[in-house]
Amino acid sequence: MSIFELSMTMLNTVRKADSSFADQLSLELLKIELLRTKLLSVVFTVGFFVTLLTYVFVGADALPLLGAPTNQFIPLGATAILALMELGFQYRIKYWLQHQLLPPTWWWYSSAANEIIIPTVAMLLIGFGLNNPLDVLHTPVSSIYFAFIVMSILRLQSSHALFVGMLSTAAYVLVYVVLSMHGADHAVIASAHMMNNPVLHTQSAVIILIAGILAAFVARQLRSHFKSTMLAQEERNEVLKIFGRQTSPAVVDQLIEKKGEPESRRQDVSIMFVDVRGFTAFAEGREPETVVNYLNSLFSFMIHAVHQHDGMVHQLLGDGFMAVFGAPLQDKSHASKAVAAGVNILEELQRRIDNSELQETRIGIGVHSGQALVGMVGSNLHREYKITGDVVNVASRLEELNKQFNTCMLASESALVQAHAVDTTAFTLQEKVSIRGRTSAEVVRGIPATTKFAYSGT
Repeated sequence: MSIFELSMTMLNTVRKADSSFADQLSLELLKIELLRTKLLSVVFTVGFFVTLLTYVFVGADALPLLGAPTNQFIPLGATAILALMELGFQYRIKYWLQHQLLPPTWWWYSSAANEIIIPTVAMLLIGFGLNNPLDVLHTPVSSIYFAFIVMSILRLQSSHALFVGMLSTAAYVLVYVVLSMHGADHAVIASAHMMNNPVLHTQSAVIILIAGILAAFVARQLRSHFKSTMLAQEERNEVLKIFGRQTSPAVVDQLIEKKGEPESRRQDVSIMFVDVRGFTAFAEGREPETVVNYLNSLFSFMIHAVHQHDGMVHQLLGDGFMAVFGAPLQDKSHASKAVAAGVNILEELQRRIDNSELQETRIGIGVHSGQALVGMVGSNLHREYKITGDVVNVASRLEELNKQFNTCMLASESALVQAHAVDTTAFTLQEKVSIRGRTSAEVVRGIPATTKFAYSGT
């Protein structure tokens, strides 16, 4: 197999990212890697021009550690190669991000190795041209290992940071050993010279290794924090997807704090049904846009009232809706809030009619409290939050009975008994009614349609 074929095979190990959390996290890390390569390319480009301008305006004599004249081109060549290499990395990363591809594992390590190998070779070449080869380890060039270690933290991979630290340490030791042997061959290195002391360079190598270990620790901590942040955002998005437009922001925040998908369980709730009377006759002969605008003007303040009382609009039902109080979060005052929300809707409706903000509109509201099974229903392809139980059927039936009793709001005795925090004096009508599907009659109380703040009727 040729080198070209081998390269293409290795490049083909990239794979398409899917919607899993791990792959999405990898794509986010790839964006950070793009930032890292941009920073390095800027640093090396600036280094190239600073070195070039130093040669032009100061002269090579100001840099005696470069030794032979040919050595003067090594820093220029090294910085230019590094800058171009980082630009090449940027091009490859942008391609992967554009096509939602994940780079192979080996790429992360090979790119780090290339970044370390180039300055290592440059130091060896410079050292070979010096009278005392080890002097190159006392120049700012050797500090580049620390720069790579610090920048490796941006990859948020402890294994990568540790790899860079270990490879930098090995490269430093290699430069020291090779240049020591080269200097010894020329009988130049004096063992008594403090700057050539092996202990000193051993300490430097250990410091580089420790820096790599610390970078790995920091990268691990940052990755953990970054991962936690992404998981929290993913959980928030999931809750918002299910409940975001159905309930108040305060309830959504509480759901996020509790974490996890609401489990199915029996729960005491209050159910409210709202219906617009005479809607079919109103819609007949009118443009669809007019009908929709009318419904929007009604639902805007009605849904606001539900949210104000910590309720959730569970379903829009054409010319009405179903709301639940006490779910998904348990709330002992669910009955009080449901009744209060219904009364507020009637008051606001009357106010808007009196101010000519709405044409004369009649509505019917039914409220009942009881136990229901609440939770997610469906499959992985489609899931919905459902409320199931007799309490739903009774509340729906009460809403319909408003027509029979000429009331604008009917509430069961079980709901009003629990509504301790609400003034229920407006519920002057009291009846005992039969509910379809139930053997026992239900005591209900209602607000007559003649009450000042609302209109209702057949």
